[in-house]
Amino acid sequence: MLLGWYRWLDDPFLIYIHVVHRASDEVRRFRMFKERLMQNPDLLREYCACKRQIVMQGVVDTDDYAVRKRPFIHKVLGQEQALNQSET
Repeated sequence: MLLGWYRWLDDPFLIYIHVVHRASDEVRRFRMFKERLMQNPDLLREYCACKRQIVMQGVVDTDDYAVRKRPFIHKVLGQEQALNQSET
């Protein structure tokens, strides 16, 4: 992961860049998560609400933020894995 700043209209924005091999398991999970959210608007709303709640709790540390999102992400990926297993 690379970390940097971008300034737009005199406001600094913190930027994270993840560089991973396109065939990695991590990319597969990112894509699976994204596809699952795109297929289910209710799930997407729930994810947005989860992220808002974390921010409203005052979490500013990015590692803490990621840890707090993890249960939701695991839930979504678990649903996808369950769907794949039922198709076989």
